[in-house]
Amino acid sequence: WGETPGSTASSDTTLGLASGFNSGAGTFDLQFDNVSGGVAGLNQTVTGATYDVASNGRATVSYTSGGKTVDYVYYLDDSNDGFIIGESGNTVEFGFFQPQATGPFTTSTINGTFASATFLPVVPTSPNLATEITLNNGNISASTAEGTLTGTYTVSASGRGTATVDLPVLGGSNLVLYIISPTSVEVMGSGNTTADAITFMHF
Repeated sequence: WGETPGSTASSDTTLGLASGFNSGAGTFDLQFDNVSGGVAGLNQTVTGATYDVASNGRATVSYTSGGKTVDYVYYLDDSNDGFIIGESGNTVEFGFFQPQATGPFTTSTINGTFASATFLPVVPTSPNLATEITLNNGNISASTAEGTLTGTYTVSASGRGTATVDLPVLGGSNLVLYIISPTSVEVMGSGNTTADAITFMHF
């Protein structure tokens, strides 16, 4: 996640999956969702992103999407785990990556009550959320500072899912989620908002 500068700074948030790593060619594939400057780019795919890892764990990553080249530096702190710094344009970006549990996944993969909280609000107007969220076979419920939240969600085999809720607790009523494991999920607002947010859900 990060910030796009302007007369009023706006959020730049991304969640996604990396797969299909070819260490010989130094390539991999991406599936991701991004909300930047108030514009949502949902369920994007990239084939043939490039990467190179040095012996000290510093990696460079590059891919092209929508005619734009995007560059990152990754710092590994374990196998398939580390931190990300964006190096493209004037957007400030920071993030992390970690391994995903073995799929395929379904909507019922993430049943339970999760502790949930937003992390590092991207801009001052980004929502803050800290609550327990219950996922139950496609139904969402939670008690938040804005009131009782309800909604629905579905999950694809890759672990990417979508949700609709009746309160804009992450910047809008439409959400995208990615399963890390049955006990860990990341969720992001997926509407055309300049004040997006990401929440982490664990139990």
